[in-house]
Amino acid sequence: MSRIIKKNNIWYFDDYFDYLNKNEKQIPENTKYFILDHERYLIRGEKTLYDSYFKSLKYSIGIGKKKDLLSIIFTNAFNTKKYCFEFQNVIEIKLNCDLAYLKSSYLLIHQFSINKDNSYKYEFIFTDRSKIILKFKNISIKEEDISNYE
Repeated sequence: MSRIIKKNNIWYFDDYFDYLNKNEKQIPENTKYFILDHERYLIRGEKTLYDSYFKSLKYSIGIGKKKDLLSIIFTNAFNTKKYCFEFQNVIEIKLNCDLAYLKSSYLLIHQFSINKDNSYKYEFIFTDRSKIILKFKNISIKEEDISNYE
């Protein structure tokens, strides 16, 4: 992670949020509310993704006018929220893990960044040091309350 820094076992987000605020105009409108929200990165809280459970990663290739779509789903540590990250026009996917094992790991850090070629990058780092890194052109993030489901 280039902007979120770990020193002496402590994560520092100051440079990351400075970067996001400086580049706010380049962040897709439909995701600004999520990406710029400090509570999404906290160690505790109902809105944080920290300690979220990885549920699935699905990729469908677009044919004709249909666009390719990669979706990653998490539920928060309280199992009250479901987060669906949807990536379109995916340029690159990097995995250093077996997705089957991620179901027993928790999300530690997530980071959004803007590339020089007008694409974006999203990094998901898990407690077991597994990583999912995506380079893409479009993103949407959907949040759903699941506290009433069994």
